[in-house]
Amino acid sequence: MTDAVTPTTDTATADDDTTWQSWCLTTDKAAAVYFSTFVLILIIVGFCCYQLVHKPDCSDQQAYLSVLSMILGVVLPSPVMKQQQQ
Repeated sequence: MTDAVTPTTDTATADDDTTWQSWCLTTDKAAAVYFSTFVLILIIVGFCCYQLVHKPDCSDQQAYLSVLSMILGVVLPSPVMKQQQQ
């Protein structure tokens, strides 16, 4: 009687593209990218708002307003019109 040995596959292998593993934690790739992007955007928006409040000259505020407008355009999705079925 021979026993057939079948290889087992582990779901958390090094080839898995959905998780990142460090020496201290394992995290979801999408969550890490989302939260790091969110924190970076918050830092930039906070800096721009601070500069807008503390810069008295309007010509100094133009760069910060354009950065805020760009971030708003990137973060908010553009509206899409749905076609009515007839």
